[in-house]
Amino acid sequence: MGLSVHLLGPPRIERGGTELEAPRGNKAWGLLAYLVRARVAPSRERLAVLLFPEAEDPLGTLRWTLSTLRRRLGDAGHRIAQDFTADVMCRKYLVLYAAAVAARRGRVEAPDR
Repeated sequence: MGLSVHLLGPPRIERGGTELEAPRGNKAWGLLAYLVRARVAPSRERLAVLLFPEAEDPLGTLRWTLSTLRRRLGDAGHRIAQDFTADVMCRKYLVLYAAAVAARRGRVEAPDR
């Protein structure tokens, strides 16, 4: 059964037409969108700095968020394959999310494409 990640409108995840329990928080969705869109697996350090710079333990926060996503996605959480039909939707979301993160930090930084 295929996994669908919908990022336009209210974000949701479906497997075989059944909606799965949604991850909590914008950063979990941002991480999922980043991983779906990434052509090359990003390092954990890069993800931690990009998404959790304010955390006391950015890598620990990333590990917790990844484990939450894995539990919700099941088998698909261990290997998220890019769905090229969702490419444009993911790109728009990531550009907006990266711009918001960069604005909060006072610098411009876009995710790897």
